[in-house]
Amino acid sequence: MGTVAGKRSTEFNRPERPDSTQQEVGTTVTAQRETAHAAVDALTQRAEREEMLFNLFGPGGVARLVGLSDDEQDALCQQQLASFHTESEVCWITEPVPGDGDCFFHALERVAGPSLARVTGEDTAPKALRNAMADQLEQDLKELNQAVGDAEGTESLLDKTPYLVALPSASSRTQELTPEQTMAVDQLRHCGSWNNNTGDLFAAIASETFKLRIRVITPQGPQIFGKADWPEVWLIWRPPGHYDAIFAHVRCSTPPARPT
Repeated sequence: MGTVAGKRSTEFNRPERPDSTQQEVGTTVTAQRETAHAAVDALTQRAEREEMLFNLFGPGGVARLVGLSDDEQDALCQQQLASFHTESEVCWITEPVPGDGDCFFHALERVAGPSLARVTGEDTAPKALRNAMADQLEQDLKELNQAVGDAEGTESLLDKTPYLVALPSASSRTQELTPEQTMAVDQLRHCGSWNNNTGDLFAAIASETFKLRIRVITPQGPQIFGKADWPEVWLIWRPPGHYDAIFAHVRCSTPPARPT
């Protein structure tokens, strides 16, 4: 016999699967869907975290993207400080620090010396602060490496220390640092080193190391690191990449002069 419109004249019925087989297939499909949804959720959370890191840890890069000159960025910082005075009726005083590659640490020492000394001892020089932060970063990275393959454990660590997502990660579970992670820790330990990925994370790592709530005034607005109940200190990020100290809690009756 022939066919009509390309269709076989003889039809075959597909044999029915036993009920148990159908249940197994249904369970497998459901599990696959749940796994797919979990993967999408994880990717979404990572994208959101990376966007947050982009906004929090890269003020210089963000400023360049919107095409602002150094003077325009600095003007935005000054406007923010002026608005804080108007809203809170407190003076703000900036204290310049050396631009020697350790400006963040000089500025932090100016505003948080006693809090830093509780961690480092009496020595609050940049080298001591760098070593304390590098020890913290090394510990965090090792914990992250040991959680590879444990999605829940990894998410918990990244929620606690979100700056880790901006650093190299291990591809398999290990108790040691990868070469790229070792380089990041070494960059943090080395005095004068700042123009690198680890340098963008100084405020975040310092906040966790010294249990400080650090408010950084940037051209894009204040960026805040740390828990609300930690002692708060203020820094200002000046273009093209310099930190100064801010003392913003001295009550005054007249508007302050423009900071130098």
